Amino acid sequence: MCCFISPLRSYSQQVDEHAVVVSQQEQKGFNELIWQLIYARNITSELERVRAIFIWLCTKDLNKMKFKHVKPDSSEQILMDIRKNKSSYAKAFLTLCR
Repeated sequence: MCCFISPLRSYSQQVDEHAVVVSQQEQKGFNELIWQLIYARNITSELERVRAIFIWLCTKDLNKMKFKHVKPDSSEQILMDIRKNKSSYAKAFLTLCR
């Protein structure tokens, strides 16, 4: 039996590592977050986008996250509300994927 690392797995690992790095950084708002997480790395596959969002959400310390100018019912507010138990990770994931 032959063992090898497929190019897809290798790319997935790169996406995972990128998401972890982005989770350790501060973003001013939702648009900057999505830019850094998805568009700056030119992630075009829907599967890899969802993977990056999931890894980011799992590794981001939301208690340390701060956004400037948070508007009610905004994407930023949904993320911030997790800390207050007013939102859920499922709702945040859905919002990030849209």
